[in-house]
Amino acid sequence: MVDVTNVFLKKFVLAVCQAFELLSRRIHLHQQRVTIICLNLANRLKLSPANKTTLFYAGLMHDIGIFLARRKIDILNFDCEDILPHCEEAYSMLNRIELLCDAAVPIRYHHDNWSGPNESGLAKDKIPLLSQIIRLADRMEVLIRDDKGPAAQSTEILNKIKHHRGTWFNPQLVDALLELTGERVFWLTLTPEFTDSFLNEFAPEDTRKVTLDNMIEVASVFAQIVDYKSHYTKGHSVAVTSLSLKIGIAMRWSKSDLKRLWAAALLHDLGKLAIPNELLEKSGALTPQEYEIIKRHPYFGYVILNAIPAFDEIAEWTLFHHEHLNGKGYPFGVDTDNIPQGARIIAVADKYTALTEERTYHKRTSPEKALQVLEEEARQNVIDKKILDVLKNIVRKNIAYL
Repeated sequence: MVDVTNVFLKKFVLAVCQAFELLSRRIHLHQQRVTIICLNLANRLKLSPANKTTLFYAGLMHDIGIFLARRKIDILNFDCEDILPHCEEAYSMLNRIELLCDAAVPIRYHHDNWSGPNESGLAKDKIPLLSQIIRLADRMEVLIRDDKGPAAQSTEILNKIKHHRGTWFNPQLVDALLELTGERVFWLTLTPEFTDSFLNEFAPEDTRKVTLDNMIEVASVFAQIVDYKSHYTKGHSVAVTSLSLKIGIAMRWSKSDLKRLWAAALLHDLGKLAIPNELLEKSGALTPQEYEIIKRHPYFGYVILNAIPAFDEIAEWTLFHHEHLNGKGYPFGVDTDNIPQGARIIAVADKYTALTEERTYHKRTSPEKALQVLEEEARQNVIDKKILDVLKNIVRKNIAYL
């Protein structure tokens, strides 16, 4: 197990942001290239190290709010409108994360036009400078087409940017960008195949380190995104987490192990980001081929989480939460000896929560009926009977209080 106190925030966030590839490879690339443009501008403007650091994190996550937007928006359209809700969603999420809250304000105003009017009431120098930089970088990046290299499109892109100089964009920033883009190396940094390398090269030094509490804050944000994938799973990850923690407390887990369980339960369905919504919300029975796609989600989540420093154990618990003690689960069909207790707890909490929720494929089940279903699964050696017994005590105490 990696010592959490030795994990740098920068490396942690870069790994976490890889999860955006599961949602949209294009948006993931967009956020990477916006960050590279921002950092190039920051160097040209000789911004302070603190501002560069804030800009780095804000660039990487400036569009995180679109995954919670109630109405889909095309942020990759240069002239897109009514896009402020995703700025507010991102602000709300990041403002809750201690180590990343500095990035929340720049993101909140990154679609404000330089000359106004804006719903925020801000205009010109009242708009935070970092927001202005992201605004320019963001709109520039969406103009880059995939059919040819960035440098081959430079004249067309820059003409479009210059057209909005003094209206959408701060004139001084546009002038700085024009100076910057005169250097051939600038366009090379936007080559899709090398964005990861250039991000690491331009990333500012940041010696801050994460804690388990920080990890839980970040996990909460991603759990919210996962649950918003489908109307029927809204709140599911939080409910599974609450029940998992109650079980862990009843089993007298240590405080640090409970925090790992907390993060793992929040992220147990992270891999569903890669599953098409039409499968998650299908009202009829899944075909065998469709079910095989669903069964991949624990592994998809594991790949992302295992790349995050200090998430090795958490990744393993999420990987095995659909495995059965009798070896007939998925994704690998491992048996009792290979399924860690954290995964067993999440499995029981997940099954109970799913049974008692309204889904496309079943009505909400009563707590007692859900326990009966799980008792039968325990008899078939699907789930851990000792953990089920703990769950039964928790559920029946709650019923007694109602």
